[in-house]
Amino acid sequence: MPRNLLQILLSMVLLATAYLYFKPTERAFVVPVSEDGEELPRTYVDTASSWHYDDNGSLSHMIEADKIQYFTGTDESLLTRPRFFSRHEDDITWSAFAEGGRLQHNTEKLQLADQVLLRNDESGGELRTPSMTIDIRNQVATSTEAVIYTEDEHQVNADSMVTNMRNQKLQLDGNVEGVHEIRR
Repeated sequence: MPRNLLQILLSMVLLATAYLYFKPTERAFVVPVSEDGEELPRTYVDTASSWHYDDNGSLSHMIEADKIQYFTGTDESLLTRPRFFSRHEDDITWSAFAEGGRLQHNTEKLQLADQVLLRNDESGGELRTPSMTIDIRNQVATSTEAVIYTEDEHQVNADSMVTNMRNQKLQLDGNVEGVHEIRR
């Protein structure tokens, strides 16, 4: 068997095994706890990727992270250096990056923190904020903290924002101000 094919098969087996831990069944799991009663992660994974497809078989979004710790009791994962990629009609894509994050599996909410960047890959527009929540199911990103949106030489600051990644709408709220350079 060619080496590349063997590597692919091994990767698929590892991903399938990891999936079972991230999407637990209705069976009761023992929640591991420390001596002082604090919940411990049930699963640790280094360098993980998860691809999600729509009903037509097209890639809808991906989540990657350098490290993942899954907690059974809260059904959530702590992510180190998470990356989120979203793909929509006409191949419009968005990318989000952060230093840390939390994925709530039951609500499909991805909370990003520390140096968060959301980029519209088509326009090149970038939004920076200290924290952001992405509703994966509805493809909506929100931040209630100060945001800076830049595109080309233009910059807009605001107190909060809502971005609908499906319809390409960005709404900036609260003390919105910006600089727009007029070119000749």
